[in-house]
Amino acid sequence: MHKTIRVPAHATGLRVDRFISNETHMAPSLLFKLLRKRSVAHIDADGKRHRLHGSTRVHTGMEIQIPTNIVLPQSTPISTRGSVTSTPQFVQRQLPVLFDNQALSVFQKPSGLPCQGGSKVTYSVDSMLNNNSTEQFRLVHRLDRGTTGALVVAKTRLAAARLAAAFRDHEISKTYIAVLRGVPDMPH
Repeated sequence: MHKTIRVPAHATGLRVDRFISNETHMAPSLLFKLLRKRSVAHIDADGKRHRLHGSTRVHTGMEIQIPTNIVLPQSTPISTRGSVTSTPQFVQRQLPVLFDNQALSVFQKPSGLPCQGGSKVTYSVDSMLNNNSTEQFRLVHRLDRGTTGALVVAKTRLAAARLAAAFRDHEISKTYIAVLRGVPDMPH
């Protein structure tokens, strides 16, 4: 049996592996295995199945078939530590909103919270935003785990591309201010 997923307009142009990952929350290793084994297919207007590669770009109305025995539920809970709950109120308390419009949000990232997940990272800004919101936020830059500061996050793919280009081309700059206690030792 297969599950069919229809590609919405906002996903046009995404790679099929990224689209399926966003829609199903499937483990990347499993998704890549299915794509390697050519188990993922596109159904054309005539009802014919065409096997897909991970790099294939999706378009509006495209129907993609995935084996149903491996598709995970739409929402996958994130792991948390201690008494922390994954609610939107928690996100708002931990990431105060400094600015918000239709294209982007600017959050105050606290020290100690990484921007992106990774090995031995169970909680990050990226997971907090995307697991606790109906919007799909996209990081356009990062701040180090130990840095507190304003973090710009795009709400659309177009905004993410434009903001990333602005950071890359130095149209937007980051300014770091250090707060020190005492006088640091200066090398002679």
